Amino acid sequence: MPENIFKHLEESGGKSGPPEAGAAAAAEGAVPPPELQKAKDVIAALTKAIKTSKLYPESNPIYQKFIEELKEKFNSYMEEHGNLKLRLTQFKLIYKDTEIYDNPDKLENIALKLFTDGVREITFHEGMEDIEILNFLDVLNANIDPEKTDDDMVTLLWEKNFQHITYFVIEETGEGDAKADTLTTRTPVQEFVKAQEMDAAQKKHLEKESGIPVTEEKIKGFSSEMPVFSVYTLTEEEIELLKKEKEAEENPSFTFKIIDILNEVLYMERDIKAFSDIVDTLEKALDLLISNADLVRASRLLKNLREIAEAKGKFSDEEVKRINRSIERAGDEIRVKEFGAMLGKNQTVDLNALTSYLSLLHKNSIAHMLELLEINNLNIRKHICDVMVEVAKDDIDIIGRKVNDKRWYIVRNIAYILGRLGKAKGVEYLKRTLKYDEPRVRLESIKSLMHISGDHAKDLLISVISDNDSQVRIQAVKGLAALNHKKAVQPLIEFIRQEGFKKLEFAEKKEFFEALGKLGANEVVPFLKNIYTKRPWFSRSAYEEFRICAIYGLVKTGTDDALSVLQGLKEKPGSKIENIRLRAITEIKNSMGRPTSHS
Repeated sequence: MPENIFKHLEESGGKSGPPEAGAAAAAEGAVPPPELQKAKDVIAALTKAIKTSKLYPESNPIYQKFIEELKEKFNSYMEEHGNLKLRLTQFKLIYKDTEIYDNPDKLENIALKLFTDGVREITFHEGMEDIEILNFLDVLNANIDPEKTDDDMVTLLWEKNFQHITYFVIEETGEGDAKADTLTTRTPVQEFVKAQEMDAAQKKHLEKESGIPVTEEKIKGFSSEMPVFSVYTLTEEEIELLKKEKEAEENPSFTFKIIDILNEVLYMERDIKAFSDIVDTLEKALDLLISNADLVRASRLLKNLREIAEAKGKFSDEEVKRINRSIERAGDEIRVKEFGAMLGKNQTVDLNALTSYLSLLHKNSIAHMLELLEINNLNIRKHICDVMVEVAKDDIDIIGRKVNDKRWYIVRNIAYILGRLGKAKGVEYLKRTLKYDEPRVRLESIKSLMHISGDHAKDLLISVISDNDSQVRIQAVKGLAALNHKKAVQPLIEFIRQEGFKKLEFAEKKEFFEALGKLGANEVVPFLKNIYTKRPWFSRSAYEEFRICAIYGLVKTGTDDALSVLQGLKEKPGSKIENIRLRAITEIKNSMGRPTSHS
């Protein structure tokens, strides 16, 4: 690059010259912090204005608010420091050797858009008018499609005819393989209208300002008689283009790009009114995403709100309260009901996204979330229950208070959640669900008591062995055996001795005897031996079942005393009970590691 370009950039506060020159410039003194902050404020306001101008029409209060803020920042700077001159690198804006802007997002980077098309410096001059600010935003917001236009950022700037914005451009010229860089000064278009070629005075003036040779620019066929209005009919191609643009704006990815922009603006906006207006818009966006069953994007939006609410020191108390109200709104009765309606219509939703979204809600949503358990989809209900376990882990009463609900399927799920919470306090609520009319609720309650364990939970299981439902009794007995609750031995014996016990199905009687043998060990061997050897006092078939059940109980004791009883009582060879006795002897010996030959 020619030395004159280095010279210009050095004089304008750049660092593109020799390293020694840059170091010397830096040593002369840093930019005063107040001045630097005012320059940064301008760029911050410009960034916000660019984003909001993409979203809102000019009549919108939010748009107007950001434009007024940008004007105020420009005026504030220029009143104290005059023209604002910025140097551009590929991704950064430099103010007097100090970086004041850098955005890693290449699609949104202001500097990159200008730098790519050759702009290396831009100056905002005192007296800049409001319309120039708006036109500058239009240029930066332009989405240039190479297939539809050859205009670059420099051309767009030139066409806007700025009076108080000047810029320097690096242009590549030359013949063949030899190329050279030339720095071109862009000036307002009407100055070229006055004379289609720059006169010597104008050229001298520009060279003096820039310190480098300036190329001449011509406007071919430019007419000073320009119509004020241009009225025309859209062509078929233009109509088709508008349709495509409309489809693009209705595309979910476009919608979420807008949401991303609004989230970024929240981090920059300090006016609570504008801040609240943006949150209002995000709330509506969240409603839209839910209605479209787009839980992936909905959870991402809700996560962004949670991050703001938990970002200590970055937001005022009032802003955090506004965000928290928004999150609470997402979990209120109306929204959860709408969420349930959406799930009812879309039972193939992304379950991970479902879990993520519900997990981000506040605890206030738990009571309403229970209504989602009416969904006729086991997989979805399982995920909802797991979320409720996580959300309610520090406040079990939120779940427990609902155990009196009249809908058995809701209470069954509550019992499941109480068990997964695994807290002793849950036993008091499960005590009530054990009395629920629907057996499926009592079965789930038993499973939850087994999960919680603890003496109180085990004692409650003892009370269930006399339940009026066979499956409930069996589950309770299995639970007592699994938890090795030895206090259940005597209650089990008493229940077996009851007159009605002999009328139970064989499978249930077997469960009782096996649990008794496991829990009682040698203590219950005499009782089991007595049943095995006692003369029948009821029907022979029932007596035979009792004797077989006694054998199963003796096996579960796994003791020498039980083995002796089984070895000393022989039955008719080949009979059913004899075969069971022999297998029982083998099983006990195997458990003891002894040879399995029968004596």
